[in-house]
Amino acid sequence: MNMKKMILLLVCLVFCITKSDAFGRQFSPDLNKVKSIYIGKMGEGNEAERFRLLLSDELSKKGFDVIDNQSSADAVLTGILSLRVYADTSIARATVALKDRYGKRIWGDDFQPKYSLKNPKDTVKFRAQNIASALRKDCNKSSKE
Repeated sequence: MNMKKMILLLVCLVFCITKSDAFGRQFSPDLNKVKSIYIGKMGEGNEAERFRLLLSDELSKKGFDVIDNQSSADAVLTGILSLRVYADTSIARATVALKDRYGKRIWGDDFQPKYSLKNPKDTVKFRAQNIASALRKDCNKSSKE
């Protein structure tokens, strides 16, 4: 393989690994109005319920009010957690959607494992942290637009 092709391949690979959020998540300009969130179903089983609790903690750390009454919430976060367990590691993937009180989707994405030099020991908690951080970041962006 010649040098030009190798450089092009490397640039493409780096771009794919470090894909910007601008190419992934989309959000409504109304996202900045979300202060309180009800966390709905995140799948079935113990890990899905654990993920829901971890997500509640992480969203609270990011300044959101997580409430137990869906009808009082500004938005409802639902999704699905997929967990694959291997002999020496596990991989958590979550797809979530945030809908306003009228049922309109205002935010969401598929949060999947990305290349990292550090492998988190608790991938379910790490995925909850990813989602809470991304939601806070996008809420801040929407308030500037």
